[in-house]
Amino acid sequence: MTDTIRKIIAYYAHHEVRPATREKILKRLAATKDDSIATEAYQQLWDEIETEERIEKKRMFLRNRLWLKVAAVFLPVLIFVGLAEFYVINNMKQAEALTLQYKYTQEGERKTFVLPDGTKVDMKGGTVIQYPATFDGKERRLYLVGEAFFDIHHDSAKPFHVITPYFDITDIGTSFTVSSYMTTDEVYVYVKTGCVELHPEKGRTTYRLSEDESLSYNVKNGSVNVGRGLPKLVPAWKTAQITIDNMTLEETMNKLSEVYGVKISIRSRKNRRQCVTAHFNRGETLEGALRVIGNIFPDFQYKIDGDSVVIY
Repeated sequence: MTDTIRKIIAYYAHHEVRPATREKILKRLAATKDDSIATEAYQQLWDEIETEERIEKKRMFLRNRLWLKVAAVFLPVLIFVGLAEFYVINNMKQAEALTLQYKYTQEGERKTFVLPDGTKVDMKGGTVIQYPATFDGKERRLYLVGEAFFDIHHDSAKPFHVITPYFDITDIGTSFTVSSYMTTDEVYVYVKTGCVELHPEKGRTTYRLSEDESLSYNVKNGSVNVGRGLPKLVPAWKTAQITIDNMTLEETMNKLSEVYGVKISIRSRKNRRQCVTAHFNRGETLEGALRVIGNIFPDFQYKIDGDSVVIY
């Protein structure tokens, strides 16, 4: 992935960008098959984003719309010959003929669907998946940002690849979980059944994981750890800032549920549709976050019992 494309993806993941700017660049990208022009267009997009940065105040946009924005950026990336790590179908000669599909989930949402080849996918919240309408050619490729469990319909003549910003995974008759959010320092793959081959973004080593093995990857320093069972990662709330921007209380609780790994139930309907705007620094505890929200709504009460939280 080029530095320019990485900057664009990171920016879209944390900022609102004027639709006119996005549409202009994406239309230009969609109309060309020339690699050099595509690269120039991405540079132009980044330049225009930097100009907007100086003119408009930066602000974090709704997390539950984040992945739609990311998908809009990834769409032209996926179809351009020359950006090999984003290929959806290998050796594709007619990129413009490819029809791409995408699925996304909001924070706290789960979604299960079946790919055209029969592969079952279970998506966690805050995830975007892009894939072709039909898996033609010699390989099956899918792009993922977020977390999902894959139960692969194995076909030795047509390998299945999951492409993430940080590593590529090749199925060898298996079911596995991939967690590759762009807002965390650690990403991982856990194999439930079968076997996969994994290629981290940094380094030339290929890792082969078997049943009940996992690999965690630090996106900052490129360190790799292979072990048994699900990896014990640093909780997301310790490594990432949390921004709530005009989200309903119900949406806010869904987001906190994902970040802190707890189940939050809202029993009162008093403030369910009221909106919340707040920002929590890294390391903010769940109780600290709930206390802040309690300052917004005087009648907001909560009870924490292990991994369960009840809002009254």
